Amino acid sequence: MNHLSDVFKYISYFRHAGHQVGRKVGDMLEVLTYSALARENDLLSRLCVEPKLHGFSDAGHKVEFVLFKDKNLDPNNKPQIIKGGDIKNPNNIIAFIECKRVGVEQTINTSFKKNFLKNGNNKNYIIPFDEDLRVSFAPRGQERHEYAVKFTRDSKVLVTKEGSVLAGRRSYSPFSNYFSAF
Repeated sequence: MNHLSDVFKYISYFRHAGHQVGRKVGDMLEVLTYSALARENDLLSRLCVEPKLHGFSDAGHKVEFVLFKDKNLDPNNKPQIIKGGDIKNPNNIIAFIECKRVGVEQTINTSFKKNFLKNGNNKNYIIPFDEDLRVSFAPRGQERHEYAVKFTRDSKVLVTKEGSVLAGRRSYSPFSNYFSAF
């Protein structure tokens, strides 16, 4: 399987009532984005996960990631991730990242149907636990990235690249306060 849509079709089974399809794609983008950020210690040392940004009117909006100009290191010079909090002054921010995808249609393609059996008379498909789902993408003009995403029996989502685990996350909590990097 080479498509992000295959992974999405799996996680869409766990959709909560009222959640839009695009939100689940956003969850997957969040896992992949964190995995990319976690590979670079320089970025990791500037990372704040799920803070609330405040605008001119003081209204707050929670975003997935913020990268600060200043590094945050522990006494051993290792990156420390900041979790949550309120950001009212944007002067120390390099960038913020919001993982959203709206207007997504869920189309079951032929390769997905061949790989997974249907679960009885409903629209759901059976996807086994502890099996790698291959995801690959190439941004325009950039190199191809290939990952494996695995949903485990203990409710985790593991993202690996070339055999090394990049990130793990509890799959039942789509908007948790932090990720765990392994």
